[in-house]
Amino acid sequence: MADVKGWCVFIVLGTLFSGCQFIDTSKPTGWDGDLGGDGVQVNSTLFSEDETAGVIIFETNDEQYSDPYGSSFWYPVEDSDQQPFTEWTVSAAKSSGNRNAGFGIVFCHSVDEDSGEERMLSIMIRTDRYYQIASIVGTEYAPNTSWTQSSAIYGTGLFNELSVRRAPDGIFTLYINNQKITDFEYSGFSGGSQGYLVVVSPLEDFPDVPVNVSFKTE
Repeated sequence: MADVKGWCVFIVLGTLFSGCQFIDTSKPTGWDGDLGGDGVQVNSTLFSEDETAGVIIFETNDEQYSDPYGSSFWYPVEDSDQQPFTEWTVSAAKSSGNRNAGFGIVFCHSVDEDSGEERMLSIMIRTDRYYQIASIVGTEYAPNTSWTQSSAIYGTGLFNELSVRRAPDGIFTLYINNQKITDFEYSGFSGGSQGYLVVVSPLEDFPDVPVNVSFKTE
């Protein structure tokens, strides 16, 4: 009888431990995939051009960019200023990195003459098929929408075509893979330059797994 009780205790304890999730408390657990505390930073070293493939590639596995709150980087496209902004289309694919970390485009980028703050709009997607629209002013990230699921978005390693158009009345329209997703409006954003955007999560598996995102324009 004692042996039976011993096995029962072992089974119960084994069940309890197998159901536990051990959380790395050194990293924030409430991170929602938004920008890090420093806002979005211009970077020309983590982005590189592959002329043979015709793509711009972002890649890093440097732990300094993931802890403690992650980092966000954008790469400006030369001679992309549109006054007013009318349309921009980019295809982006993420082959590795945290699934909850966004990547995509910025547009209508400008610098406020009085404050010196950078201003831009952004479209980000994730490989778990969510998108978000937001404005970025200085280090303030202000979503226009919550992270919203869309069946139009393809998953890991596949290129997603992101297209933003602005009508004369100021209404923007987002298309993903040739599907109309939503209309949105931002007063005060009518023109500027464009670029590519990548968020490095504080939950990346660095240095073993790099963040790798590719961008291409037609």
